[in-house]
Amino acid sequence: MSKWEEFEKDCCKYLKNNFSTYANFEEMGRKNSNVSDIKVVLNNGKEFYIETKKCPAQCGQFVVLPDCDKKEFVYSLQNDDEATQEALEIIEFMNKDFDSFSVAGTRGKKIDLDESIFAKWIIDHYTKKRVKYIITNDYKLFPLCDVANAFKITAKYRIKRSGSTEVSRGKMGVVMNYLDSLGIKDVFQESQKMFIKTEETVNKKRFVLDNYEYMFSKRDDRYEIRQLSNTYNYNVIFSVKLKKDYKGLDESDFIKALL
Repeated sequence: MSKWEEFEKDCCKYLKNNFSTYANFEEMGRKNSNVSDIKVVLNNGKEFYIETKKCPAQCGQFVVLPDCDKKEFVYSLQNDDEATQEALEIIEFMNKDFDSFSVAGTRGKKIDLDESIFAKWIIDHYTKKRVKYIITNDYKLFPLCDVANAFKITAKYRIKRSGSTEVSRGKMGVVMNYLDSLGIKDVFQESQKMFIKTEETVNKKRFVLDNYEYMFSKRDDRYEIRQLSNTYNYNVIFSVKLKKDYKGLDESDFIKALL
């Protein structure tokens, strides 16, 4: 289980232990990427979501594509939502320095705009996902509208690999033969996932087979083999860090919001 999955689980447990009298809490983020992390159902039947953020963390993104002929960036049709005013302001800023941003690569280039623009984009993005609260480090809770007070917000434009999946069935034999050549004999499958057990420290180590890249990801006392995507996207990515002096809501204030 990854750190963010553990954090989501811990947050849901905290909410259940402290506020189950007033609402039901259910983990959702790992089940469906189109909804937020924790679903809240009040006693009166009303529903909303709580987003979990273990800081430092990413906090939303949208795809921006370079048009090298026109030397300008465009808001991609790959995005689920239409461009907000804040997204257009960011793109306008990037267009003023197209040559620099267009070669940002995987390291990325920082977008030097006022944080209030980033905060407005984040609020709009998570409002569409029916998020009302964010829970972060030390189980600090706060309303979504307070994101600018709670977080230091930055943004970068960079190329990002789209993600990873379980090893596909057609590749399992090739991967198993490779692991066997390394002397790794304790290989097994659970729920269509491939795992190994080894005394060596291999977390985050990668290998390439037949033009596909794979990575070892630590899962408790074993490692899962993850097949990395060959797809790269050009993204504006927002990141957040919790401000040291931010306290969040008192439990009594959150209870009032649940009534």
